Amino acid sequence: MARKEIAPNRPKLAVFTLCQKGGVGKTTWCRGYLDIARAAGLTVAAFDADGETGQLVQYYGTRTNGVIDRVQNPTRGVSDFNIRRERDRDMLVNASELEADVILFDLPGGSVQELAEISGDGRLVFETYRAAGFQVVVVIVITHMVAAVRTVLDSIDAFGDTARYVVVKNEGFAEPDEFVTFEGFADANGALRYGKARQAIDQVGGEVIHMPKLAASTYAKLDVDSIGYSSAISERRLFPADRLRVHVWLEKFRKSLAGTVLDPVSASVPAVESTGAVA
Repeated sequence: MARKEIAPNRPKLAVFTLCQKGGVGKTTWCRGYLDIARAAGLTVAAFDADGETGQLVQYYGTRTNGVIDRVQNPTRGVSDFNIRRERDRDMLVNASELEADVILFDLPGGSVQELAEISGDGRLVFETYRAAGFQVVVVIVITHMVAAVRTVLDSIDAFGDTARYVVVKNEGFAEPDEFVTFEGFADANGALRYGKARQAIDQVGGEVIHMPKLAASTYAKLDVDSIGYSSAISERRLFPADRLRVHVWLEKFRKSLAGTVLDPVSASVPAVESTGAVA
């Protein structure tokens, strides 16, 4: 696919997507980002660090006769490794030698500690990428619950200034203004509660974006056949209304990246055909 309007001198990115808590939407976010970046013409080497049963490789791994290929080319499919296995964990560093515009890791819950297991200090992993010419971005997907928000502080503590930080509020769990444990709130006695995560992100120059909500019924239909978002739009396996919802979701997702360190280009997402509703 030809590149489109990519900013000159755009840095290569190494994107580590994490949250200490599972089930917050990390893979949902990675799937959207992978679609947007590849649609923009960027080469993206994507890795599912939850092993061969991880959802990212289930959705975007290449297949032969309907079976996921065990050897993947990550720049067109998704490779996998198990971050909890010592022999696999080295991929977190070895991938720094790949020729790609973006290296994307979908990390399972608890991976802040796993990153430190390689060398005793997760910052050294990120320094390896910086030395290879990558800008390191830690994407922290959160819900409105305390356990997810704590990852923001844990990550800044662990990695310091070796990375840029982007917090993603998952609107599938709450409206943007309902993330009170992240933003902070006053209790009934007027005392300020929580909010340290937001303060920490502001202090390190991090960014906060939203991931839009996709209708649960449409999401479930994608899950049944492990359909990627762009494929759902173009392959006509879903009804037009579902394809329209996916298009709108992906377009909102793209707009959430605009102007951030993660912004690939100003390219549009694939259009839904024959609905007459979108261009």
